[in-house]
Amino acid sequence: MRDQRAIVFDLDDTLYPYRAFVRSGFRAVACRLVADRGIPPAAVLRVLRRALAKELLTHADLMTVLHRQGFDDLSDVERCVLEPGGTFYIKRKSPPADELAHQEVMRTLAELKALLQQQKGVA
Repeated sequence: MRDQRAIVFDLDDTLYPYRAFVRSGFRAVACRLVADRGIPPAAVLRVLRRALAKELLTHADLMTVLHRQGFDDLSDVERCVLEPGGTFYIKRKSPPADELAHQEVMRTLAELKALLQQQKGVA
């Protein structure tokens, strides 16, 4: 069988949504800068806001997407990628280990308090 090769030009965005592709690149860059370089999210957002506006995705649009997926703030996001199909993949930041330990202790204390109140009610 002969090796067949072809070049496909998608001039009218019917095969691949160009805008979604460009937006996903912006998202990946922003998330990476925040995660890897420690650049403050506000600074990344300021730069991207201008670039995103050119691609018709505003900061408000991004925040709407985040809110719909249960995020309160951009600082809660570790990674955000606009997939080629137009859907967003958003990964929540994991809390630090000490914060998780503190939450577990507080949960256990609340359970103990409830048990003690139950015991007082029985006695």
